[in-house]
Amino acid sequence: IILLYKLNVFTNPNFKTFIGKHEAYSWYMDILLGLKKNYNKLQENRNKQLQLNIQNQVKQKASLLSKRLMDSIGNNSPMKSQILREFNTKSPILSNQYDLEIEALKHEERIIMTDLVRLSFDFICDSIDIFKLELNPSVYLICGAISGSFGLSKVWMMSKRELEGQ
Repeated sequence: IILLYKLNVFTNPNFKTFIGKHEAYSWYMDILLGLKKNYNKLQENRNKQLQLNIQNQVKQKASLLSKRLMDSIGNNSPMKSQILREFNTKSPILSNQYDLEIEALKHEERIIMTDLVRLSFDFICDSIDIFKLELNPSVYLICGAISGSFGLSKVWMMSKRELEGQ
């Protein structure tokens, strides 16, 4: 409907005011939902990082304990050869894979944080519009510029990662 007003299809000024106000409310709700969604994503990401760290620590301790057990068992013991066969048949998860997974989660966390900051500045700008706050116009411009720069940073990080093939 706003586009139709801009194209001069609709001309009623009262209806235009009504539609403009609801457009601002719509943006406001969209920003709030975006903040909530990104906050939940951030919590999930941090939980995944914590789980990976715990799994890695458990594997490191299990490896250390198995080495100690191997050292305590005699060289020609059938138990030692059985343990060696068990470890050789199972494919251990390399620490390199762990590092890659953690790095991917950290990258995702940086993107989410960047988007949270961007949405926060959008929230400030839209709050100025919604509540008709009488602030210095430079506050609105600065918040908008910061929001735009964080949006550009997010796109830059995502594009860079995609072009690097990761």
